[in-house]
Amino acid sequence: MGGAGFPTGAKLASGVGKVDTVLVNGAECEPYLCADFRLMLERADRVRLGVEILRKILGGCAVRIAVEANKPEAIAALEKAFADIDGNVEIVVLPVLYPQGSEKHQIYATVGRVVPEPPALPIDVGCVVENVGTVAAVADAVEKGQILLSRVTTVSGDAVREPKNVQAPLGTKYADLVAFCGGESEPPAKVISGGTMMGFAVPSLEIATTKTTSGLLLLSKRRVFQYSSQACINCGRCVRACPMNLNPALIGQAVEADDLACAARAHVAVCIECGACTFVCPAYRPLTQLCRRAKAALRKKP
Repeated sequence: MGGAGFPTGAKLASGVGKVDTVLVNGAECEPYLCADFRLMLERADRVRLGVEILRKILGGCAVRIAVEANKPEAIAALEKAFADIDGNVEIVVLPVLYPQGSEKHQIYATVGRVVPEPPALPIDVGCVVENVGTVAAVADAVEKGQILLSRVTTVSGDAVREPKNVQAPLGTKYADLVAFCGGESEPPAKVISGGTMMGFAVPSLEIATTKTTSGLLLLSKRRVFQYSSQACINCGRCVRACPMNLNPALIGQAVEADDLACAARAHVAVCIECGACTFVCPAYRPLTQLCRRAKAALRKKP
């Protein structure tokens, strides 16, 4: 139920005998999104049961539950739920930094391990990372025999009358989520599926939720900035902002020149598509989208 939507069963099966640490990802670091926060606050007992099940599957490994420091209520709820648990289980309070929810950064912040470049995965450094929503869903699946039919989604933005976190069946139309939250307070200038940094603008509310729909944002004209992309001015801001130490400007220029080999040499496959480079670019270049284009094209190559 995290952003990538990787199947939990496959992740756990491949980790048996290879993993010594499970990381429970509660670092919900994008603006507006708070679905995981509410889940940790209200269903900490389900997170605990899910952790116990994961430890059983993976052979009693250590557990680190990562939560950002700006969620003290969730931290308190988790501490209470895990107060009497046996074994090597720790709640790790992380500084409020973006993109703290990235699994590679979270692994380094909690256990000090560095995941190598793709195709390496967290399992290659002895870790499995699971979203808190996934962990709670594991508890429901094993204890109740309940398949995953719904999820918590943040419905927010200044064009929504009553922003809420909504537990909705998978397949619910965005329009129904908005209606449940009192409807639109004014016509939105932009609708985003997900968060403001990594989400995608969508053209319609006639789209259905999925297991990874963490948020639905309706933003008014006051919150939307219209711009036109300009030529790179070589200021280096994207390089300083990139959490993966890439050169987004170089990658962007390579993609625009249809030079995939150059983009590959610049390690575009390492990009986590966090949007930080696009956010800081004074020329408003669509650097994240260019990185996505390069990665998609490289995946198609034989």
